Amino acid sequence: MKDMGYDSDDDESEDQKKKLYQAARQQFIQQTRQSVKENLENANMPDQRVYIVSNEPMLGVMKEKRPKKVIDEIELLSDLIGEAQTRRARRDAEAATVVKEK
Repeated sequence: MKDMGYDSDDDESEDQKKKLYQAARQQFIQQTRQSVKENLENANMPDQRVYIVSNEPMLGVMKEKRPKKVIDEIELLSDLIGEAQTRRARRDAEAATVVKEK
């Protein structure tokens, strides 16, 4: 936020502080995603989904609370659960096929 003109010594309004925080947060997210994309390209790896998470909001999501400052925590948990269900269903289908063959 300091890069965007915020000075904690100034008596800025809460509204101005919130606006600066939101702008700084969006800039952080955008720059992080761009950096990851460039690093993947430089490593000759395909573009892929990358999650930006923080420990405190993730803990809140895991405890079924509604943290205010989530980025990708909810999507990560949702994707992990979906992937686990898909793998479990695939494993169960393969096991059923093996039993039928015997």
